[in-house]
Amino acid sequence: PLVFQGDHGKVAFRNIRYRPLGTSTASKNNVGPGAIVVKPDDKPYLLRSFMMFGDKKLDYIISMGAPQGLNYSYDLRQGAWLQVWRGGFMDATDMWHNRGESQLARPLGSVVPFTDTPTVAQLSDTNMAWPDSLAFDDLHNDGYILDKNGVPTFKYAAKGTKVSDRISPSSDGSGFNRTLTTKNPSGNLYCRVISANKIELVDKGLYRVDGTYYVRMDKNIEPLIRPNGQGQEMLV
Repeated sequence: PLVFQGDHGKVAFRNIRYRPLGTSTASKNNVGPGAIVVKPDDKPYLLRSFMMFGDKKLDYIISMGAPQGLNYSYDLRQGAWLQVWRGGFMDATDMWHNRGESQLARPLGSVVPFTDTPTVAQLSDTNMAWPDSLAFDDLHNDGYILDKNGVPTFKYAAKGTKVSDRISPSSDGSGFNRTLTTKNPSGNLYCRVISANKIELVDKGLYRVDGTYYVRMDKNIEPLIRPNGQGQEMLV
């Protein structure tokens, strides 16, 4: 609902009009007793929310639901690609029912979790552990821009390095394409592509992750795969 609040003195509203915004908005359907489900229509739908990631409640999350049923969540505070899933987009009941106190969005599908740690970081050498997080003052968020298809490119500055992060559904619906662009990067700037229990080389540029999904790298890029506390991680 759209609510006008007028309890701070005498207030009058007049000439209020409304109109539909067209077909590019998401439909919000009640599915089951009291459930509020967000479903993208003809363009991707972006939803800001709180979200549980493991036992953490993260509060700077934006999720994109694509019409072809490919969805993901992104942590704006860390520049982190959190998770992906296929199928329905989002249960927003805890956000929009009554007062929506928990503000939690819940993915509608089997989620493949990635990580809530930053995507880019400065390492003194390849033996330095990947940081768990960036300090609040170390990342300046510049929002995002949408292309003509409604796909966002997230923009931020991490310790002075400008980063553009575009994650878009592939044209054949098989997965996502991610393009990371940096400006004024330091000589020791790294990107952590993935962290998992096991990363296996299948073919030139193709890696199987935990036996459940694949990462395909540009064949001109030779990533570094190294052990970490949880298993392995891939750096560029």
